[in-house]
Amino acid sequence: MIFLLFFCFTLEHYHCASEKFSLKTKPRSVPELNSNKRRLHSTNRQPIRITFDFDLLNPSNPDPLRCDEVGQNITWSEDPQYSLQCTKEMILNAAGRDVITNTLNNVKTYLEKFLSVERLEQNIESTNLKNFYTMPSKTYTNTDLVIHVVSRPFADAYYSISTIVSSLETTKRPIEAVICINPTLISSKAENETMRTSNYFFACLHEITHCLGFISTFYEYYHPRDSNTPYAAPLCNLTLYGIKRTYLVTPKAHTYAKRHYNAGTIIGDDGTVCPSGIELENSGTEAQQLSHLEARMFYSDYMLAVLIQTDTEPFHRFTDATLAVLLDTGNYDLDYHYMRPLVWGNKDGFPPGSTEVDNFHILPPQEVFPEGYIVVDPTTNYDVCNFDFKSYGNNIMSTKSPDCSKTTSEYCSGKSFYNPKNRSQIADDSIFDFQLIKYPHTCFDGYATIPGNLECLKYVLTDSFVTFTLPKDFRYPLQNITCDSSSSHEFKEYNYINNAGVKKYTKYKCPDFERFRRTINLFNSYFDSDPFDLNTRQQYRIVPDEADVAEESPRESLPTNYIPITPTESSFVNTSDFSYLGTKLTKSTFYGVSITAVLVVVVCMLLCFIGRNAFKTRVEDMDAEESEDGEHKKKRKKRTKKHHKNNDEKEIDLKSDDFKSDHEVKTVPSDENKTNNNNNKSSDENKRKHRKRRRKE
Repeated sequence: MIFLLFFCFTLEHYHCASEKFSLKTKPRSVPELNSNKRRLHSTNRQPIRITFDFDLLNPSNPDPLRCDEVGQNITWSEDPQYSLQCTKEMILNAAGRDVITNTLNNVKTYLEKFLSVERLEQNIESTNLKNFYTMPSKTYTNTDLVIHVVSRPFADAYYSISTIVSSLETTKRPIEAVICINPTLISSKAENETMRTSNYFFACLHEITHCLGFISTFYEYYHPRDSNTPYAAPLCNLTLYGIKRTYLVTPKAHTYAKRHYNAGTIIGDDGTVCPSGIELENSGTEAQQLSHLEARMFYSDYMLAVLIQTDTEPFHRFTDATLAVLLDTGNYDLDYHYMRPLVWGNKDGFPPGSTEVDNFHILPPQEVFPEGYIVVDPTTNYDVCNFDFKSYGNNIMSTKSPDCSKTTSEYCSGKSFYNPKNRSQIADDSIFDFQLIKYPHTCFDGYATIPGNLECLKYVLTDSFVTFTLPKDFRYPLQNITCDSSSSHEFKEYNYINNAGVKKYTKYKCPDFERFRRTINLFNSYFDSDPFDLNTRQQYRIVPDEADVAEESPRESLPTNYIPITPTESSFVNTSDFSYLGTKLTKSTFYGVSITAVLVVVVCMLLCFIGRNAFKTRVEDMDAEESEDGEHKKKRKKRTKKHHKNNDEKEIDLKSDDFKSDHEVKTVPSDENKTNNNNNKSSDENKRKHRKRRRKE
C-alpha cells in the first residue's frame, strides 16, 4: 500500500475566523450626506478607492495589543483563546511589515481593476474598536473604503481575521474595516495574483472580500442595484439526506444555480421547497459557517472556509460564484472579463449531452461525482489525477470510517449522504463533508496530468488528439503517447527503471479525450460574456496554455513512467530521428550511445594503464633484487682481488729481501760474515717454508 504522504509538508491549510468576530461586533452606521444619496439606476460607478492604514504596524506608534517584547502578556478581542504571552515569532519585524504592505497593496491594485462603486463625496472619520485597536482620531479623504491593518498574536492557524467597523446608513456598504494579521504566518515575500506562490495573496484577498460585505451578518442588507430595499428572503433553509442546508437565493446566486445545475428549485426531505441558489458552508466552527461557499460544491474558489493551496503552487481563483455574491450586495459592479469559471462540477467541462454532473448539487458525492473528483482508494497512488487535469494529489487526512452503531456524530447523522457506499476510509474534515478530496499540486503552464501518472506531463492539444511527453527512463529517449476519442480507457501496465537503477511497476490510461479537451480549455479561460445572462450561450476567452519553463519543477520530479511507443499508441513523429541498421534512433539516443562508447574506451585504457603499471612495478622489483645481488658479487670479487693484490705485494717484498741478503753475503767474506751468513741461510730457509705454507693456505 502506498500512501502519498509527500504532499503533507507543503500543504497550507488556512481556516477563516472572520465570522466569529463579526457576530460579536456591530458596525457603526454612518449617515450619508445628501450629495451622496444613492441615485437610482446610476451608471456613474467608478473603480473603488481602497486605503490601507498601516500606522499601527510601525513600532514607533504605540499599540498596547501588539507584541513588541518577548514575555509580554496581551489580551485582545473577547475570545479567551486570544489571551497570550508573546513569543519571538509573534513580534513583527521590518521584513514582515514589507511583505504585508506590498501584498495588501497588490490586492488593492487587483480589485481596483474590475470592482466599481458609487464613490463617496464625504470623508471617513476613523472609529476605534474595543479589544481590536485604539488609535488617535483621523480623517480619510478621497477614499471609498478604509482598512486598518494591525498585528496581533494568534493561538491558532489563521493567517488573519477581519471585521467590518462602519457602513453607510442607506446602502449598508462597508466603508471601514480592520484586518488583524498573524505575524507567525506571513509569507517570505510579497505576492500577487499571477505568481505561483500566491497563497498569501489569496488569504489577504479572502479577508478583504469579507470587508466588502461577503459575511453572514450582512446578507439581510443585500438589495438590488437600483434600490436600497433589501431582499425579503435572501436565504432559504431545508434538510436534505438528514443534513441541514442553507442557500443564498438572491437573484445572481439563483441564476448561477440555474446555469450550472439546470435546476430552478431544490426539494428537501420533508417536501420543503427552496429556490435553487448558492449553497453556503454548514460545517466547521461557528466562525466558518454561512460566511463562506460550501467547500464540497465550490472547490477551488478562494472564498471557501479553508484554503488548500500549497506553499509554492497556485490553485484558488476568483470565480463566478463569488462574483454572484458580491453583485447581490447591490453595492458593486464587477467586470466579469477578469473572472474565471469554476471548473469543479461545470457541465461545460464535459461533452454535450453528458449526464456526469446531473444532480451534482444535491446527491451524495460518491454517487454523482465524476471520475477524478474524489479519492476512491487512498491506499493506492493510481488515483492522483485531479478533476481539472491540471493538478494531482491525494487526501492526506483520511481516517477509518467510524462504527455508527457505537457512536453518534455529525458524520453518523448524515452517513447516507457522506458515505452511502460504506467505504472504509473517509476524510476527517467535515468542511468537505467527509469526502476524500485531493489536495492539489498544480502543474506549470503547458503541463497536465493523466490517470495513473504521478506527475505533470508536457502536452500538445489539438481539436482531435492530445500528445503527452513522458520523461525518459534512463535507458530510453523521451517517449510520447497520443490519446484521442478512440483511445482505450483501460489502464495499461508497464515498468521503468528510475535514475537509482530501481525497477518500478505502475500503469496509466488515456483520459476521455473530449472531457480532457473541454476541461483544459475551461481551466485556461476567462469569461467573455455575462455569466448571468441565461438568454445567451456562455462565451469564454481561452488563454493559450504554453510551457513557461523548460522542465517541470523539481518538486514535481517524482518517478516517471516509461512507455514503449507502438503504432497504435502514438502518431507523433520526431523529424530529427536517425536511422541506423534499421533501428530508429533519436538524436539523444545517438549521442547517448556515442558518449557511452567513448566512456567505455576511456575506461578500458585506464584499466590497461593501471594493469601495466602494476606489472611494471613487479618487474622493477625483480630487477632491483637482481641488481642488489650483482652489487654484492661485485663487492665480494673486489675484496678477493684486493686480498690477492696484497699477498702479491708481500711476496715481492720477500723476494726483494732475499735478493738483498744474497748480495750482502757476497760482499762480506770474513769469518764473522760467514758465521752470520750461515745464520742468514737458516733464517731464509725458514722464510721460504713460511711462504710455502701461506701459498698452500
